Amino acid sequence: MVTQDKLSFVGVVAAGVAGSMLGTLPFYYLGRRMDEERLKSLADRHGRWLTVSRANIECAQSWFDRHGGFCRLVPGVRSLISIPAGINRMNLAAFLLYSAIGTAIWMSLLTYLGYFLKANFAEVEE
Repeated sequence: MVTQDKLSFVGVVAAGVAGSMLGTLPFYYLGRRMDEERLKSLADRHGRWLTVSRANIECAQSWFDRHGGFCRLVPGVRSLISIPAGINRMNLAAFLLYSAIGTAIWMSLLTYLGYFLKANFAEVEE
């Protein structure tokens, strides 16, 4: 849509950031309301439906312990990092700031790659 001038690059990135920020808050508050062991137990019982396993929570917690809010830049971990941020009572303003920065970088990269791939579709197809 950006390559066809139907949507602006900045608008696509802004919409992605807004959606990501809204989607991350429930996980942050889930982490604040429940302790780590209770969340792991919930994942053990209902993880198949929640698409979150005990191992996912442990991995996200480990990344958070080592890298803090900067985990929002890491593919695979960036989605789940909201839970340990809540568990560790990370300041909400700092969490939102790191999340917005990491998400904006990630969304810009994904949008640019989509733009680049569409513009070079013949070469990509080969």
